[in-house]
Amino acid sequence: MAELHIIGQISSAKNFEQPHLFCKWSFHTGGGWKLISGNIEGQTQECCDSYTESPVFDHPLDLHYTTQTLQGSPKLLLQIFCRDNHSRILFVAYGVSTIPLTPGFHSIECYTWKPIGDWQDRLRDKFLDDITMPSCLDESQCNNTTNLDNNIKSTTEETNLPSTKSTSGVTKVTSTEFSNSKGVTVTTISPQNVSTTTASNTNLTNANNSLLTNLEMMKFNVHKTHVELCECDMTTFSCDINCCCDVDCKESQVAVFSRCTDHRTKIYDSRYCYENNFVQYNNTGYILERLANNLFCIVYDNLPPTYSASITLDVQTHKALKDVIDGLDTSQFKWQSQKVRMAPEFNNTHPYRHGDILWKVDDGFIKQLEVLQSGFTSLCSFKKTLRYLEDWNSACMQTDLTNNNVYLFPKSFHKFTVIASPLLFNESYIISQNQSCPKNVCLALENRYCMGSWDACNNTEILTGYCANGACINIVTHVRYVIIHNGTLGIQRIRADLQLGNVSEKFYQHYEISYEWVNLNKNKSFKLSGNPGYLIGKPIVIGTLITNKTNDIDTKYVLANRKNHFLTMPIGQRNGECDPSNRYLVGFGEDVKLKCSVTLTTNNFTKESCIELQNRTLETMLESTMYNITQVDQYNMFVSKLGYIHENGTSSWAQILLDRVPHNVITGQVVNDRIQCSGLVTSLRADILHALLPKQRIMNNHKILGISFTFSEEVDLSWSKCAGNNCMDTLVIDIVTYIAFHDASKPLKYYFAGGPNFDITLPYDFFYPFMSGTANINSPYPVSIFLITSMIINSMYP
Repeated sequence: MAELHIIGQISSAKNFEQPHLFCKWSFHTGGGWKLISGNIEGQTQECCDSYTESPVFDHPLDLHYTTQTLQGSPKLLLQIFCRDNHSRILFVAYGVSTIPLTPGFHSIECYTWKPIGDWQDRLRDKFLDDITMPSCLDESQCNNTTNLDNNIKSTTEETNLPSTKSTSGVTKVTSTEFSNSKGVTVTTISPQNVSTTTASNTNLTNANNSLLTNLEMMKFNVHKTHVELCECDMTTFSCDINCCCDVDCKESQVAVFSRCTDHRTKIYDSRYCYENNFVQYNNTGYILERLANNLFCIVYDNLPPTYSASITLDVQTHKALKDVIDGLDTSQFKWQSQKVRMAPEFNNTHPYRHGDILWKVDDGFIKQLEVLQSGFTSLCSFKKTLRYLEDWNSACMQTDLTNNNVYLFPKSFHKFTVIASPLLFNESYIISQNQSCPKNVCLALENRYCMGSWDACNNTEILTGYCANGACINIVTHVRYVIIHNGTLGIQRIRADLQLGNVSEKFYQHYEISYEWVNLNKNKSFKLSGNPGYLIGKPIVIGTLITNKTNDIDTKYVLANRKNHFLTMPIGQRNGECDPSNRYLVGFGEDVKLKCSVTLTTNNFTKESCIELQNRTLETMLESTMYNITQVDQYNMFVSKLGYIHENGTSSWAQILLDRVPHNVITGQVVNDRIQCSGLVTSLRADILHALLPKQRIMNNHKILGISFTFSEEVDLSWSKCAGNNCMDTLVIDIVTYIAFHDASKPLKYYFAGGPNFDITLPYDFFYPFMSGTANINSPYPVSIFLITSMIINSMYP
C-alpha cells in the first residue's frame, strides 16, 4: 500500500484581463485511489490587484491519499471566475494539471483555456454566461469535434527517459498548453511537500528516474532570457552553451549552463533613478560620491542610444580601400591571461554542468578523463583534463617510439567506461565484488578505427600495433572523441575515432574533443562567426556570385558552399611543401604570414614549363577561383560583411577587389646550365578593412567594409639544370601569403543627451499676496512650493 501527501497552495493567477478573480478547484482520481483526509474541492477568496495584474490567492491545500496502483493518479481541475462591473459572477477559463508523484518541492503552471463554440454559444456566453464544462479531465479524451479558437495549440514536453515510478524515482509530468484569442492564462500551484511511501516488495528502481528526481529538487541560478538581439547565438538550430538568450535552448537545457555570456554591464547616469549601487569596488584615485534622496530624477526617457560609432565608408575600388588603410593607425593585440581552475574531487550529489570534470571508471577506480598535451615544450609531457561541454583540440610530439609508451596504442583511449552523470553513480558499483556498474551509468565507448584518414573508418581494429627498432606500425596518430549529451541529464553516448598510421621518427599526435546535443540536426546546424558581425579569431565567410538570366533580366545572388565557405590560404607541410588537402583557416583580426613551396619536375624544360609553374602557384594561392578571369571585375568571389551564410543578397556581401589579373606573359630559357623563368608572381597580400558595428550593447562585433587581394611584382627565378641524359629538372618556388586587418572604427563615444526643458508660466498676480504685507498670511512657503511642484509634475507627464 502506497501513500501520497499533498501539502501546498494555489498561489496566484497572471495574464488575465479581468481584475476581480477567484478560483474553484477539485481533485479527481481513478478507482484505485482512496482519500484518507482533506477536502477534494473548494474555492479561493476573490482577489484583485490592479497594479501587478497578478492576484494572489495563497489558498492552502492538504490531502492524504492511499493507493495500490499508479493508474488514475490525482489531477487538479481549476475553474477561474470573475466579477464584472455589475457584480455578476462570470466563468473565465478552466484548466487541468497532473500532480507530480515525485517527493520534493514543485512549482506548477496550469495553462487555462475556454471553448468558444459557434456564434450562438458566444452570444449566450456574453449575456447569460451559460458555458457547459467538458466532462473530461484529459485533453486526449475530449471530443475532437469541439469548436475551439484557431489560435489554440498543444505542446508537450518530451523526455528520452522512462516514466515508470520507483521507490525513490519520479514520474515525468507532461503538460498541455492552450492559448486563446485573449492571450495565455496561467494559474500557479506550488505544492510545498509531496511525499510517497511504497511497499518494500515493489522493486521498480530506475537510474534515469533517480537522476530526474535530484534535478527537480535543485535550484539553478541561470535562467533563460528573451532579448531582441542575441549576439552569442553562434549555432543555428542548436542550443549554444551559456547563451541564455538562444531561442533554440529549452528551459531544461539552460539548467546545464554555468553562466550567461550575453550579460552586459549597464551604463548609468546620475540623473536617472536606480535602486542598487552599481559601483562595487573603487580602485581609482578619485573619491566616488553617490547622490541619493534627490527631489526629482528621470524615470524613463525616449532619448537616442548612448553609444554611436557609425561608419559611412563606401569602398568600391582597390585604390579607395588602400587610401583608407594608409590613413589609419595600427594597434597591437595583447594576450589575456586565463584563470586556472582547480580540479575538484568526484562528487555524486550534482549532475554534470558546463566546466565540470568528466569522470571514468578504469580498473575499478574512479579517475579523471584525460588526454595528452604539450607543456613547456612541444613534447607530450602534460595531461589535459576533459571538461563537460568544452570543445578542445591540440597536438603534442611523441618521441618515445617503443612498446613501453602505452599512449601509442588504442587500448589507452577506449579500454574504460565513462560515467554518464555523477548523480547516477553509486560507489558500491566498484567497491562490492558482486555488483557491476550498469551500462546506462558507465558508458562503454563506441570505437572506430581509421587507417590513415577519417574517410576510411570501420568498427573493427585493423591490426595490432607494435614498435621495433625506432619504427612503429599501426599506432594512434589522431584521437577524436565525439560526446553526445543531453544537458543536465548527462552523457548519452561517446564515440572514439582513432586514426592509425605508421611512423619511423618522432611525430605529432593530435587530439580533438567535441560535444553535440542528442537531437542535433546536422543538416541545418552550422557555426557562425559572430551574431551579428565578426568576432576576433572567427573564420571569414566567403561565397560565389551567381547570375541567373530570365526574360532578359539578370538576377544576382551570392551562394556559399556549405562545406567550404571559409576564407583559407595555403599552408606548408613538415617538409615545407604546400599541403594539397589542408589549408590555413584565416581568423578575423589575426595578422599572419604564411610560406610554403610548389614543386614542378620535368625532363623537357620549355616555356610551357614556366607557364605551368605559374598556374600551379595561382591555384595554390586561390584554388580554382582564377580560372577564365581576364578582368578584375570578373572575379566573382565575395566575403560576407556580417558573417551570415544564409543571406544571399549582394548588399550583404563585399566583393574581393583585385589590383590586377596576373597574365601568363612568361618566358623560359636555359642560360649557362641554369634554367630561368621570367615574370612569375610569388606572393599574395590580403587587406581586410573592418569597423565596429554601430549598435548599442554590442562592443566586440565587427563588420567587413572591404577586402582586396594584391599580387606581388613579377620576378625572375632560376634553378640549376640537371646533368646527364633523361634526368629530371626540379623547379621549386616559394609562395608567401600575407593577411593584414585594418580597423577603421571611430573612437567610442559615450554621451547622455540633455533632458527636456520645462516652461513654467504663472499668473501675473501670483505673488501679490506675498508682497502686499498682509499680516493674515502666516507661512506662504508651503503653498508656493506645493503649487510649483504640482506644475512641474504635470508638465513632466502630459
